[in-house]
Amino acid sequence: MKLGPACDYAASSVARMVKFWDIPIITAGALAADFGLPKYPEAEYYLLTRTGLSFDEVSHFMVKLFKKYDWKTVLVIYDSNSRTEVMKEDYGALFAKALIDTLRADGGFSFYHHKMKEKLNEEETEMMLKEVVGNKYA
Repeated sequence: MKLGPACDYAASSVARMVKFWDIPIITAGALAADFGLPKYPEAEYYLLTRTGLSFDEVSHFMVKLFKKYDWKTVLVIYDSNSRTEVMKEDYGALFAKALIDTLRADGGFSFYHHKMKEKLNEEETEMMLKEVVGNKYA
């Protein structure tokens, strides 16, 4: 059995290799949608088991929360380079994609997205929120 890695990109490569060695892999990572596809012997990630929630599962929870509070308009602001200790890049973008895909599939929401610039300080973050969110989404 192989434990880890947490990074989706590394988990993808390792999961493809262990399939040929017939060794299962367990990871707390592998959060992207492809890792959650049905498992069958010909599947790309057949021997991969994820121990936590996926981006899709968190997105479905968030959509239920939005519905509970009757929120119909969603602005997804994300930082592609968030959580670099888990994944070198695209962590935020992969989560934003999962949430947007879930909102789109539901069909009951107006949604917009905004990618943050890298490494904003507090003042720059405040300005970005005023410009992006402003009165349109507040």
